[in-house]
This record gives sequence, structure tokens and C-alpha cells, in this order.
Amino acid sequence: MTAIEQFTDHILHSNYPVFFTGAGISTNSGIPDFRGPKGFWKTNTPIMFQDFMSQESMRMKYWTQSVEFKSNFQEKTPNEGHTIISEIINSKKAPMPEDKMIIAHKETLKADVFIVAGSSLSVFPAANFPLIAKENDAKLLIVNNEETQFDHFADVLIHDDISKTFSNLKITH
Repeated sequence: MTAIEQFTDHILHSNYPVFFTGAGISTNSGIPDFRGPKGFWKTNTPIMFQDFMSQESMRMKYWTQSVEFKSNFQEKTPNEGHTIISEIINSKKAPMPEDKMIIAHKETLKADVFIVAGSSLSVFPAANFPLIAKENDAKLLIVNNEETQFDHFADVLIHDDISKTFSNLKITH
């Protein structure tokens, strides 16, 4: 069975899939991620909190970077990866978790399949959620353009374009 067939099979047979997405889910919508080959941090230097607080020039730089980064978001539309994830969630009738860490943790504990899509899994504590799910016997599926530090824990691992991967799933439509 191919990785895409395994990925599809796990989702089809899941009762409570949980999706963990990062900025990479939106790159096909024309929104850059942060750490990828064309990521925001490849062309911009992070501004440390202490510098932001103590130097007006750093605050100005931060605000300029933020405005430039977000300036065309209203022109962007959801890509196929967004659409298919939404369809899967709606078909399973699983609620989207709120962005509070406690609720995300509770959702993670309920997962029988935990899908990481477009995340470098390098921002903690959120990056712990896939491991928490795995420790609770959930299947861990990772689809990302690049390697992550947790790839070796994945039951199914796909390094490819996220929208392309989700469009190849034989689940909805």
C-alpha cells in the first residue's frame, strides 16, 4: 500500500481525526511560511522581545515587517488543502478546536488519528501535541514539504506539497 493509500485509509477509518496545521498549509494560497525554503525568516531577521521593548527602531522594523507580510492576505483564498481538511472534519462531525492550549490538549487526547499538515513542529509547547497523540495510541500522519524532528514517529510520512497530497486522497468530493 502506498503512503497516500495508507493516509487515506487511516482517515477513512478514524472516528476522531485531529488536524495540526502550520503556516505551510497556506503556502499554496500564496502566503509564505516561516521556516521553509522561501519562508519569512529567510529574508527577515527575528526581533527579540527585549530589543522591541527597548528600541523604537526595532518596534518600527517589527511593524514594517508585519504590515509587509500581511499586506495582501485579504486577496488570498483557501487552497485545496484547506478545503479538503474542512470537508473531512465536517464529514466526521468533529468540532474545530479553539486556539486555547487546554482545549487543544483535550482534542489531542481524543484523537484516534492525528494529522500534521504543513508544520515544522518546532514551536513549543504546541509541537508536543503530535507526540501526546502518539503516546495515546493515535495514528500519527505527517504531510509536510520538509523533514520535521518527529518524522520517525509517524505511522505515515509524506514529504510533498500539501494541497497536492490532500487532492490525491480518495475521501471526499
